[in-house]
Amino acid sequence: MKVEYYSVSLRKLIILSLCTFNFYLIYWQYKNWKAIQIQEGCKISPCLRSIFSIFFIYSLFKRILTSEVNKDFKKEVSPAPLAIFYILLLYAWRLPDPYWWVTLLGFLPFIYVQRAVYFNNLALNPDAIPDNKFSGKTLTVIIVGGLLTLFSLYSSLVLGIKS
Repeated sequence: MKVEYYSVSLRKLIILSLCTFNFYLIYWQYKNWKAIQIQEGCKISPCLRSIFSIFFIYSLFKRILTSEVNKDFKKEVSPAPLAIFYILLLYAWRLPDPYWWVTLLGFLPFIYVQRAVYFNNLALNPDAIPDNKFSGKTLTVIIVGGLLTLFSLYSSLVLGIKS
């Protein structure tokens, strides 16, 4: 089955991931599972699959990277290492201060998968444009979340306050 996945610009993916402590990645997963549910007519719960991504991220990455339309996409990385890398970054919050900050790099495996989404969607729809707009709500999230992230980083690295 051919699925047009949720496509967002890399800039927006990275900014929103950093400003929301990676909660945006849950939303990204939800939107892609929802696209799969609608277009394939399968009985899945996009919300639960996104929340419990540790169990479902591999299958989402695999589905996107091995999509029928992506046959010409140069697969440099298989979905397993990407999923493992994401899960390791999820659990990096358990590291001592300030090393737990590497968890903010959770978006890194998504960059490669998002490239496959672009390729897939353009093959299905030549007019497909990734969502790169920042609405008022999105800008509010960026400002508030960005300030919280910067304050947390400052308090952790400069002031030495334990989180």
